[in-house]
Amino acid sequence: LKKLESRANRGDAASQYDLGVRYSKGDGVPLEQEQAVAWYRKAAEQGLAEAQAALGHCYANGKGLAKDYNQAVLWSRKAAEQDNPRGQNNLGVCYEMGQGVAQDYRESAKWYRKAAEQGDARGQDCLGICYVEGKGVAKNYVEGTQGFRKALWQGYEPARINLVQARARQDANWYKDVSQGGTSRTIQGPHQVAMPDPTSDERAVGESLSEESRKIKILSDIVSDYYRNHTY
Repeated sequence: LKKLESRANRGDAASQYDLGVRYSKGDGVPLEQEQAVAWYRKAAEQGLAEAQAALGHCYANGKGLAKDYNQAVLWSRKAAEQDNPRGQNNLGVCYEMGQGVAQDYRESAKWYRKAAEQGDARGQDCLGICYVEGKGVAKNYVEGTQGFRKALWQGYEPARINLVQARARQDANWYKDVSQGGTSRTIQGPHQVAMPDPTSDERAVGESLSEESRKIKILSDIVSDYYRNHTY
């Protein structure tokens, strides 16, 4: 720790960022968000993308300083333009929520995609949500669930519920089409492709869902089983 502090005090940006992370977590030093921000800023002002993204996150969430969405966008963009996935995700959130910038779903999806294409799990999950909800991109459940699966394979747990809920929504749309006399031609249109069988991960998620979501999942599984055993 003393060596890290010495390098940080001599102006080494990577050490300044690492020291900021330690203060943000209370790792070997007191948990002090203000100190974390101070060290992030020193590194960010030297152009270190990781520190710029961290500083943007602090501004967006009011951690260690007053919440300021304009500053959150400024620092997140600096990081994002250096291809930092965290900065790209942060900027995507700002555009999605209209925080510090005009709300723009297309711009939000663009930045999530940049993070996802680098293999970032959060970016994959956020882009998946864009596809499922049709925010900034054409609605496409298959693309959406692929994003959730990629994120889940990396251990990103929020993608687990998103994946199951996407399946439930897709199956509900299919059931509605069938009940209205739909055929395979109308059911399996460009954005209503039959979903693959649930994985063990998806089936295991039931315990962590709300009561309402579990009911949706049960109905989803019933409809999916019916679909797999009937041909139209």
